[in-house]
Amino acid sequence: MQGDKIEAVLALAQESTKEWDEAMTRGRVLVDEATRAEAPDRYAERLRLAVPQFQSAIRINPARDEGYGWLARTLRLLGQSIRPRYPENSSQCLRYACAVVWEGRLKTPAAALSVFTKQESKALLAWVRLTRRLDPASGEAEMEALRVEFLTTALRPDTMASVLGG
Repeated sequence: MQGDKIEAVLALAQESTKEWDEAMTRGRVLVDEATRAEAPDRYAERLRLAVPQFQSAIRINPARDEGYGWLARTLRLLGQSIRPRYPENSSQCLRYACAVVWEGRLKTPAAALSVFTKQESKALLAWVRLTRRLDPASGEAEMEALRVEFLTTALRPDTMASVLGG
């Protein structure tokens, strides 16, 4: 039974995405499946499959910050899940997550920013500040530097696939 459900989710994820809502729904389903997966390899695989869905949503409608927030969360979770086996790829996923969430934060007025994107922004800013021992202003400057350096790469599915071993 579990196998049938997984196959259905994979089939849904592989269909071409034309609408923002469809892409977001497919990505969320995969992230939800990942959080329920007991095996670490299945967890990471679901997250890998969710990344292009959120990238597609961003391409369809770059003005909606939720796509950036969900892509950043997925990259952050993926980075955490692969850290024991692939520490360099893990760090790269986290850098990409920072770039993506900062872009979403910059594109959207503070009052209109979704709670989800705000939470991801805070979590990733805290990671940057903690790992580099930065004060708040320097942390924000570092997030901007990561955005400038990695955003284009983070939004390209082919580059992400090579970084993630796909």
